[in-house]
Amino acid sequence: MNREEGRSRISIGLGFVLALACVFLIAEYASAQGIFTTIGSLATARFGHTATLLHDGKVLVAGGQDYYSNCRAAASAELYDPNDPNTGAWVPTGSMHTARYDFTATLLPNGKVLAAGGAVCRAGTNTAELYDPATRTWAYTTPMKDVHVTHAAVLLTTGPNAGKVLVVGGGDTSGHAIATAELYDPGTPPGTPTWTETGSLVVARYAPQAAVLLDGRVLVTGGQIPNVANLKSAELYDSQTGTWSLTQDMRDRRDGTHRMTLLPNGKVLVTGGESWSGTTPSVTLASAEIYDPATGTWSSANNMAGARSQHEATLLGDGKVLVTGGFCCSDVLSSAELYDPGTGAWSATGSMDQARMRHTALKLRDGRVLVAAGMNRVGEPFSSAELYTPPTPPAPVANAGPDQVVSAGPGCQVTVTLDGTGSSDPVGDSLTYTWTGPFGTASGPTPVVSLGLGEHTITLTVDDGKGGTSSDSVVVAVRDTTPPVLTAPGDITKEATGPLTPVTVPFPTVTDCSVVAVTSNAPALFPVGTTPVTFTATDAAGNTASVRSTVTVRDTTPPALTVPAAITKEAMAPLTPVALGTATAVDLVDGPVAVSNNAPTAGFPVGTTTVTWTAVDTRGNKATRGQVVTITDKTPPTATLSLTPAVLWPPNHRMVTITPTLAASDLTGPVTISGPMVTSNEAVDGLGDGDTSPDWIVTGTSGIQLRAERSGTGNGRTYTVTYVVTDQHGNSTTVSATVLVPKSQGK
Repeated sequence: MNREEGRSRISIGLGFVLALACVFLIAEYASAQGIFTTIGSLATARFGHTATLLHDGKVLVAGGQDYYSNCRAAASAELYDPNDPNTGAWVPTGSMHTARYDFTATLLPNGKVLAAGGAVCRAGTNTAELYDPATRTWAYTTPMKDVHVTHAAVLLTTGPNAGKVLVVGGGDTSGHAIATAELYDPGTPPGTPTWTETGSLVVARYAPQAAVLLDGRVLVTGGQIPNVANLKSAELYDSQTGTWSLTQDMRDRRDGTHRMTLLPNGKVLVTGGESWSGTTPSVTLASAEIYDPATGTWSSANNMAGARSQHEATLLGDGKVLVTGGFCCSDVLSSAELYDPGTGAWSATGSMDQARMRHTALKLRDGRVLVAAGMNRVGEPFSSAELYTPPTPPAPVANAGPDQVVSAGPGCQVTVTLDGTGSSDPVGDSLTYTWTGPFGTASGPTPVVSLGLGEHTITLTVDDGKGGTSSDSVVVAVRDTTPPVLTAPGDITKEATGPLTPVTVPFPTVTDCSVVAVTSNAPALFPVGTTPVTFTATDAAGNTASVRSTVTVRDTTPPALTVPAAITKEAMAPLTPVALGTATAVDLVDGPVAVSNNAPTAGFPVGTTTVTWTAVDTRGNKATRGQVVTITDKTPPTATLSLTPAVLWPPNHRMVTITPTLAASDLTGPVTISGPMVTSNEAVDGLGDGDTSPDWIVTGTSGIQLRAERSGTGNGRTYTVTYVVTDQHGNSTTVSATVLVPKSQGK
């Protein structure tokens, strides 16, 4: 590589670095100051033309004049597409049927453009035509009733005439100021569009300015009466009634080269123009005024940095007004400045690459301003065009607030108030707030949103409405700090089935916003008594809650008692001992339990005695059963009887007292004695016995008297004394003894 080649490469590299640095410097300058950039030129140089922003964002430039000193009007039209990748490319479109300049072009609601009136080689025209963006062609429409040149036209927005175009004032073919006003009604296809007169201006005016106010009225300002004076008067058109009325005069006279701008706050800014009273020299104005529709009054605004007329004033997206070019002091201007309605101050911005007047300056959808064509101080038209990039305002500062940790509510959801009130805008612009997160989107500085469990990153974007945005994020952690809610099963009572009883204990119902595990300390088998059972629920976040219920196993079952069989035994005494046998008792809980009975210890009396056996478990449950013991008494009493005297002698027929000796007893107790009963083996009045009676007398149980006699013919008399001994159970014994009355002493 030779030295020159190396120097060349170094030079190229340095040039690239310098160019790159220049790009950054220009970008930085544009960001801070706003900058104009030249783009491709129009196919036709022109001034006195129109520029209209179409619905699709393209710009239609039409008509105009190609040199001030001749009357050549242009019929051509061109389209500029801001989105065309070939930046700066202009595309020809259909030409108007009538070449014209100083006309108006109004965008209709249907997207078509109405071109009305204007000058045709120093002669006015009342023709009108429509541009159709779909076909890119022009077609005549109904002509106006009057010729209007350098007039004003606006689209009405409210009232019965909404959607119609108001054409007002201007000049006639002879250049005289006119006061007529007309309404263009596009009609509903296939109907025919119409023009109708709508009152007249109070003051005829050439080249007025007009703007539709926020309430639908139309403000018309200034203009001139050619060769007489420039006007300071202003008037209002009521779109509801179609009538005109004067409002307060402007502070300065202003011809048709001043500009009017409707501000976002509804007031109107008027700038520059030429002031001429008819007797004093014309003066280019630097002054500006503000019209307040609410009061119908004008007030002075701060002056522009320099005087200018035939300039353009364009409302920017941030609410400021860009004033470009114009004419002053025998020269055409390239300077531009910005008006801030918020502060009322003017500030410098970048200058155009081309000084120009009678140009157009139209705000595009992206906020840039397209400056097209115009002319120089000697009336030569320009085909050049520039794009103005507004200064980038200081970006707002988004502040989404501090991170939050919140507890979830029912259903694992929680409402959270986001806080973007810490956001700010360095220049005090109003901000819009857009929050994005799992909830979708929310708006406002402090929206309330619903969030579920987890950590959520939520982004706040603030927008100053002028293209400035800023974002900040906040993390909202939604924690589950709420223990589960348990509803305990009811307390359980169950009868014991053994020393330990199986019981099925149902689990509690649980409410929680996450998965829950439930445990209990319930044993498989429960003892008799009350056992507390504790249930513990633990959710996915580790929150726990417990609830208690009780299991009561009760023992109300008496022991199972088995007693010996019934016993029957013959009495052995008044009280008879009996061997009862052995009773047994087994309890479900206690097992074998002791058994007792109420058997008499001395023995059992005759009859049936029920012995009650009793078994009692440790909880006092008692079982009783009876054992029948029957003592029978079938043994008769024992008895012996002896009589004294046992022999009666002599048989003297006398009564002899007999003493009975009766011994009677029974095993079971006392006896009952019946008797005595006396019988004789001889008749009472027997043969040879003396025939005395009675032969015996019984008194009570022991008083016995027997007659000592006998039959003389017998072998002796035998008295039989009988007793019946009966025990208490009806068993009886009969006992007898005899007393003998012998036949003879020796016998």
